[in-house]
Amino acid sequence: MKNTNIVVVVGNLTGDAELKHTAGGIPYFRFSLAVNREQYNAATESYDKKTDFLNNLAIFGKRAEAIVSFMKKGTKLLVQGSLQTNSYDKNGTTVNTLELKVESIEFLRFATTGTASGADMTEPDIKVDPNEPIYEGSENDYC
Repeated sequence: MKNTNIVVVVGNLTGDAELKHTAGGIPYFRFSLAVNREQYNAATESYDKKTDFLNNLAIFGKRAEAIVSFMKKGTKLLVQGSLQTNSYDKNGTTVNTLELKVESIEFLRFATTGTASGADMTEPDIKVDPNEPIYEGSENDYC
């Protein structure tokens, strides 16, 4: 069987995204997702709700600029990407990380302000070439 590295996650944003720039001037933002699941509890013979947190996802370039205003806490997203290992030097110590390299993102439900119903909505009209990579530049640009 051929090796495959594909990750698909549906979760809610844990906070509002904030646009930043790498030392080289590339716009980006990082975000985290809360992923809810149920786990069987044999003692109570029922399912308990659990939340896992997927941290350190990043989007770079024009796409980051185009969607950052839609990335509000509570927004439900479908994210597809691949796992990637990175390492960088921090104060003389090598730090190893495992990150999800975001390749596509789909808005499933936008966060509400309390006045909207929170119903499923269509993706916003984003003026970016769909063939443009969602992840560009060097990972070390933002460490």
